[in-house]
Amino acid sequence: MCSTHSPPSSSLLDWFTTSHPSILLLDGGVSTYLEHVLAQRNQVFSHRELWSSSLLLDGLDDDIVDCHKVFAAAGADILSSVTYQCHYGTDSIKKKIVDDDTMTSMIQKGVALAKAHTNRYVAASLGCYGAALADGSEYRGDYNGITRQRLHDFHQRKMKTVLLEQPDAVAFETIPNLEEVTVVAELLQTTSLSGVAVWISLACCNDYQLNDGTELDKALDELQRIDPNGTAIHAIGFNCCHGQYMSSLLRILTRHMATKGPKRGIVFYPNSGEEWDATTASWKEATGCTVPNEFAHEMLHGIKVVEQTWRQHSLHPMPALIIGGCCRTSPSTIAALRAMIDTREAGRQGNGG
Repeated sequence: MCSTHSPPSSSLLDWFTTSHPSILLLDGGVSTYLEHVLAQRNQVFSHRELWSSSLLLDGLDDDIVDCHKVFAAAGADILSSVTYQCHYGTDSIKKKIVDDDTMTSMIQKGVALAKAHTNRYVAASLGCYGAALADGSEYRGDYNGITRQRLHDFHQRKMKTVLLEQPDAVAFETIPNLEEVTVVAELLQTTSLSGVAVWISLACCNDYQLNDGTELDKALDELQRIDPNGTAIHAIGFNCCHGQYMSSLLRILTRHMATKGPKRGIVFYPNSGEEWDATTASWKEATGCTVPNEFAHEMLHGIKVVEQTWRQHSLHPMPALIIGGCCRTSPSTIAALRAMIDTREAGRQGNGG
């Protein structure tokens, strides 16, 4: 599973704004991979609320670094920090697991560990408010009447902390409802990120709606209204959605970008689609797309949907693309995606395209 592939020498922000046909590969399900690593030692995450971020608290730095190295060796161009579940508390969680100074150290360490020992880009992973609640809220999009100011403060503080470690990108992930989409976009309009790329990744419950039931077009209209020139949000996409919804979601996103603008990058990294059995606390067998080459084929179809939709509007060049995997996608999945991308790029060069 060894790869000598390395990312371009330019900054990730420059890569987003440069005309080129290439695709960058994000890593896979970092948290579920670490969950597997611990299971081999008959261990589990020490704090369910922190999920894989609990390793930062427990001093299991070597496991985190090894995880990043494995995904880099599989061919990932971009590594995501183990900070998705890190947060400074919420109005719905009365008891903090750690004090604020400890949380700041954890977040900074998470980004630093991803930057160490590799020559890959690093995206600082920032989970949605629902992820901090640890009650499945990100999959419902219902935050029980939280105020916009609370959402703003929740995201602003985490973002300021990760920026101290100068990641290549900040990824706002699994955003499940319209209000949080607008709050994050408005926050980015008033924050100077100084050369750091930003993407917002939406969580969708089907092939045309966010998890809260908002139609995707409406959310995209709001992002366009708030950031009409694409200067604050450099890419939009989807994560932790079932792969079967990707083609339709990508078609809607690409059409919106082509007809209403502005042109941005597109990111998509679905989960495996496996079903979780809460009774047995295990993943149901024979559900989802667990064969790496089949997953890669599904993702190739998504790439083609973006290309075909963009060309229907006689536009050139193509948007920058970042693809990868989310929950339950493994280093083998990323290796299959690497092979698919490399084969595709070799074919394009051979055809003079």
